[in-house]
Amino acid sequence: MRSVVMLAAVAALAACAPTTQNTPVSTQSTSAPVANVAPPPGYVLAVDATDDGGHYLHAPSAERKGDTVTAWLLYDKYRPSNGTGSIVVLTEYDCANQRARNLSVTTSYSGRMTSGDPSADADYTKDWRPTAPNTIAELTRQFACDGLL
Repeated sequence: MRSVVMLAAVAALAACAPTTQNTPVSTQSTSAPVANVAPPPGYVLAVDATDDGGHYLHAPSAERKGDTVTAWLLYDKYRPSNGTGSIVVLTEYDCANQRARNLSVTTSYSGRMTSGDPSADADYTKDWRPTAPNTIAELTRQFACDGLL
């Protein structure tokens, strides 16, 4: 069960799952507010998905090469579930072709903002995947390409 949840979260991060990448971003909260937790040093908020969680990019290590930006992506789940509270993965964004891909093994943490017990998941894809309009993946790609560097 844990690997299924982790794979689904990784797919959402880099737009690797068609069912996730076509889900519009919610702009209205449907539940009680979640307490803010400060991100690790260097991470800046790229997208706040209201009820689900936030995507943060690590600005100090981000690098632009032509039409691509590479950055560490932190997905912070506002309500940790199934033993996962946050996920970190090195992601490459193709600014010219609206797509993204994972470049590293994904590390998940049991707590929010990389707190708690870490575990690595070696099952990931390096294939480019399109980022659909109005999704968390696309908004994160836009921030990486237009606002991070």
